Amino acid sequence: GEELADRLEAVELEIKGLSYAQDVNKVIQQGNDDLAAASLRVIDRVAVMQEDLRQESERVFTDKYRHIALINQEIRHKVSTTNAELEIAKDPTKHSRTAEL
Repeated sequence: GEELADRLEAVELEIKGLSYAQDVNKVIQQGNDDLAAASLRVIDRVAVMQEDLRQESERVFTDKYRHIALINQEIRHKVSTTNAELEIAKDPTKHSRTAEL
């Protein structure tokens, strides 16, 4: 009977060990699930940041483009004014008559 009692004790220990291993496994599985969820959250945040970055650089580009367009407009205005002044300087009588009309 003693051998049987030893075997029973050994099996009980194994069952306890398996039960403990199962608990550990559950914790690890939970940890893996948490890790996967955290990874997905980070991936989402990175995607949002990339989109924000794209919009920001688009906005900056648009602002710079708008600024360049304004400068261009000013330059064109100055050039046409200068051209008009040169025309008047070349033929003042013609232009004074135009002004009178």
